[in-house]
Amino acid sequence: MNLRLSILFLEEFEMKAFVRATVLLMSFALVSLQIGCTLNYRESATPPDWIVRGSGAFKISGSDAFYGVGSVRGIDSRSKAEQIANLRARGEIANQLDLYTRQLYHDYRAATLARTGKPAPLMQYPELTLGIMTETMVRGVQIVDTWKDRKTDTVYSLASLEFAGAKASLSQVSGVTPEFQRYIRSHAEKTFDAILKRDVARPSGQKDLKGK
Repeated sequence: MNLRLSILFLEEFEMKAFVRATVLLMSFALVSLQIGCTLNYRESATPPDWIVRGSGAFKISGSDAFYGVGSVRGIDSRSKAEQIANLRARGEIANQLDLYTRQLYHDYRAATLARTGKPAPLMQYPELTLGIMTETMVRGVQIVDTWKDRKTDTVYSLASLEFAGAKASLSQVSGVTPEFQRYIRSHAEKTFDAILKRDVARPSGQKDLKGK
């Protein structure tokens, strides 16, 4: 697939991807309201390393995972501040997963065209299926740490999703063609590694990949 077709493909999904991410955030909000429980955040003068590193795909302590950092400032209610930060951290991972599924599908179609000279058969409802793939993976997201900056009155949350669990959950998604499912099984790590290399290459991503 040439560069022009690749750009057109990604642009086609851009607005619809925003809609999917918005729906996911609304789902997160509902879950937060239903659960209503939070972690006790730490308060210290020195921020944890994950705040400097930011959101992205990283290999930390030998484990591949997606990480999301969310924050909120100036909320008087401690529990509400943490719930909002948690929601935004999960939203960061939802955005990464949306990009990941679109990249998988784009690479699958490009590989099929290169191999056979013909476009890959489209899924019946590609936007719906890719959205379900993202939603299925995002269910495994967990809040693993929180921190409050006392100087700025900002609460930060760190969300995490292990890549192995995310990949395993993709086998549960209906509507995926058998050809695309086989491609996912054989190329999921390759696509993740490409995203990981991009994120680690960022100046902030190079800092402390041995722990949180």
